[in-house]
Amino acid sequence: MTDDRNKENSIIPISSTNLVRVGSSIEITNKIIKEHEKRTTDANVGTINEGNEAYTIKLTKDILETLSPREIIYAEVAGGGAMGNSGGIMIYVINKVQLICYETSVFTDEEVYLIADGFLSNNEKTFFNFYYGGMGNNVFINKNVELKIKQEYFTYLQNGFEYKIYSSVKGVFNSVVNRMSNPNNETH
Repeated sequence: MTDDRNKENSIIPISSTNLVRVGSSIEITNKIIKEHEKRTTDANVGTINEGNEAYTIKLTKDILETLSPREIIYAEVAGGGAMGNSGGIMIYVINKVQLICYETSVFTDEEVYLIADGFLSNNEKTFFNFYYGGMGNNVFINKNVELKIKQEYFTYLQNGFEYKIYSSVKGVFNSVVNRMSNPNNETH
């Protein structure tokens, strides 16, 4: 009986979800996760983030179908072996007055990653200036926007709002700034 009680109250790692289960507390954990997801979803609808920094939202096929390349301010694609945000895609847009950063990863949703990568690549010459961000990272900046270079991020001014746009890592930011400042050194 003691062994059963110890097993019931012991810490059991659940590797597929990175959750830890203590006895039967998995039900409580699931409730907490659902409540957090609900609050996160509710918070992303029609609100302005203080300081005009981006809300991060998971990129989906449905979202991709509604995106126009004209509305993308900044996008970053990192290959699966890239340094920094390995296998990640970030796409910055403004929805009404809220800056949103849509994100996906080849490791969590390969289909969306491939569709997003193709979408950006197919629209590069028409809508974007391309910058190699170093170590497998590619950056697409809308040709019709002017990003200002700050200490460790870009800013974009629209309708009286100044939005902060962050690269995934400092190395990508520095590489893009270098290429923006020295356009003759571009590799693409």
